[in-house]
Amino acid sequence: MEIKNLVLDTLNKNFKLNKLDIKKDSVLKKKGMKFYIDSYEIEGIGHLCILNMKAMLGLMKMDTIILTFNKKDVPLFNVDYIKAFNNNVLLVELYDDMINPYKVEYLNEFQKIKDSDNDINDFKSESNWYDSILYKESYHKKGKKLKNRFVTTLDKYLNTFINQINNIEDCNYDFKYNKVEEFANKLYTNGGPAVNKFKELFGDEVTKKVVLNHMYGLK
Repeated sequence: MEIKNLVLDTLNKNFKLNKLDIKKDSVLKKKGMKFYIDSYEIEGIGHLCILNMKAMLGLMKMDTIILTFNKKDVPLFNVDYIKAFNNNVLLVELYDDMINPYKVEYLNEFQKIKDSDNDINDFKSESNWYDSILYKESYHKKGKKLKNRFVTTLDKYLNTFINQINNIEDCNYDFKYNKVEEFANKLYTNGGPAVNKFKELFGDEVTKKVVLNHMYGLK
């Protein structure tokens, strides 16, 4: 199953998704790289962004999933799946943008999933400004011909996250929105691998709109 389909199928079973019209930003092309962006309101509760990138005539592909919840005090949930030839990388990242500390038992549920893939090599990324707010229960793995296994792992992370969300009471919308906004603005300002590439290809104005509005659902 494709990553995009897995995410949409899973979320549609639990929430009402409303696809947003982002007009010309839905497809961005430059220097042999094509970005396809889908932006959704998770009705009454949050935002979903699905970004697909293709390069090298389709030999390199990346799927990025960003989930933010403004009415639930849960971590930012970010996924990157990268396929280059037969090499696969899966990153499932949980960022601390919490109003209150996240329950240890919830984090332990993610750790169990991570531990079940201890036989897969870790993926080492360059250090960045957001490392200090990245939960250690996040997942960074790489290997050859691992797509099916990575899809299974992502399915576990995603369903665990949704089960947690469904058991958490609503939080103060404004407080949580401000936390998401703070993270998104720092990401745009301080950068990261994907954001830096976007700035290089499309400039600051387009990148700011993509990051703040489409990726993190800021108004």
